[in-house]
Amino acid sequence: MLQEKVISSYCISLEALGRAQRTISTNKERLVDLQKFLDRRGVNEIEEINPELIDLYISSSYRKGLSIFTVAGRIQVLKAFFGWSVKRNYLLQSPAAHLKKPRLNHQASDKAILQEDLAAMILFARHSKKEIEELALMIFADTGCRTGELCGISIGDIDFENNEILVDGKTGKRLLDFTEKTSIVLKSYIASRGTIPYSPQALFLNNAGKQMTMNQIYMRFRKIAGKLDIKRFNPQSIRHRVGQGWLDQGANLELVRQKLGHKDIQTTALYYSHQDRTRSKIATKKFSIVKSI
Repeated sequence: MLQEKVISSYCISLEALGRAQRTISTNKERLVDLQKFLDRRGVNEIEEINPELIDLYISSSYRKGLSIFTVAGRIQVLKAFFGWSVKRNYLLQSPAAHLKKPRLNHQASDKAILQEDLAAMILFARHSKKEIEELALMIFADTGCRTGELCGISIGDIDFENNEILVDGKTGKRLLDFTEKTSIVLKSYIASRGTIPYSPQALFLNNAGKQMTMNQIYMRFRKIAGKLDIKRFNPQSIRHRVGQGWLDQGANLELVRQKLGHKDIQTTALYYSHQDRTRSKIATKKFSIVKSI
């Protein structure tokens, strides 16, 4: 049984379970990456995959410099996929059963883009006339949205009267609030784009006139970050900057939860309730009750 056929069947099973399209796409993307790794080693049948090959794949992920969170995501997909393969009788046993997810540090301060780096990327995109990059960065920074939510935006989803965008993402439909600065960039971009014959409703289009993918957004940010020598630049790091920035300026966890679209406030607390020494000192100066004595 060719791996490609099994991957396709697995994705169909996820769809039958009602999983979000973004979840299915992420699973497929990670499994295709594994298949490419195995193809280079002449492994064409799923029955040929053994624990040693899986270990080699995971260790190569670390050597490529992928974050511990990315590797943890890969491990999660592999364990689920091969467990499903056993249940469907494609395999007698899972070659990924032995894998353990690495211990994760959820402190957002370790993963958030620096405020000055974010500003530098936006200004670089603006001065370089990179309209897509500027708009994407502005929306990320103003709304704290997920990459899948951003890529799925249609022009008809935008309400300029109330400065909000209706998106359908990981946690279902929700409204993203944006400010007047982003509104100006949005209107300018839409006006300059003109009539597009292929997919006129999708806000972000690639060179083929089709809806831009999450990876294409990431690669555009990577080019800008490379020119500015910025190390932390991915969309998720901007999302963390929004959550961290809101808390630092006095917003409570419930407001941050709503802004980021977390279903459970425990998720928000897991990422943003940690306080490092620098932030503690700043908060002391800002909130100390002896200032008025």
